[in-house]
This record gives sequence, structure tokens and C-alpha cells, in this order.
Amino acid sequence: MSRVLGIITASSALFTDERQVEFQAITGLSHLEASKARDAIGSPAYYSKGQLAPTIPGNGEDISIIITAVCDSLGIDVDYASKVNQATINRWFSVAEAKANKQLSEFQQMDAIDSTNKFVLED
Repeated sequence: MSRVLGIITASSALFTDERQVEFQAITGLSHLEASKARDAIGSPAYYSKGQLAPTIPGNGEDISIIITAVCDSLGIDVDYASKVNQATINRWFSVAEAKANKQLSEFQQMDAIDSTNKFVLED
């Protein structure tokens, strides 16, 4: 199921029509279906370039129905869809948030060290 969630999550990076067509050709899943699933699931927190992007909760749609539809579109046994539920999503988001907070903390520590050490190049 991690691959299914990975495919759904990756759909957010499809900014151009060409990428959307490639995505559909590779997965057999339309960008619209993947986007709807991603909106239902939400997005976990992540760290990037000194910034912490907060968790974006799902939109409240029934996750099991959407995951079942995605599995069906991908030709995956729909019995696996029951493995993704709100509890597993919450665990995923908690782990992702802890990781992002740790990365931000490490960045802030390095930034503090870097700001107190002045390097002077001499000829």
C-alpha cells in the first residue's frame, strides 16, 4: 500500500499537462483521480530548505472509498485498500511531522553555530 500512497502523493508534482499525460500513461490513473485521493488523504508535514511545511489535513471524504477506487484503477486487489485508513494515515503523518521537526531543529542548531563563528580569509 505504500506504493499506492506514493503514487497518490507524487501526483501533486504534476504541474504541466505533459507530466499529467505521462503519469496517466505510467499508472493508468488519471491525474484527477489521484488529486481527489490526495485531497482526501491530506499531506504530511515536511522540512525543506530551512522551512517546515505543516501538515495539511484531508478534506474529510471517506478514505476507504477513494483508496478502493485507486486500487481498482491500478489493478491492485481491492482487499488491500482496507490497510489504509484514518489510523494508518495519522501514524504516517505523526512520523513525518516528527522527522520534519527533527530536521528543522538540526538546521536551526547548525544555523546558530554558523552565525556565531566568523571566518576571515587572510592573504
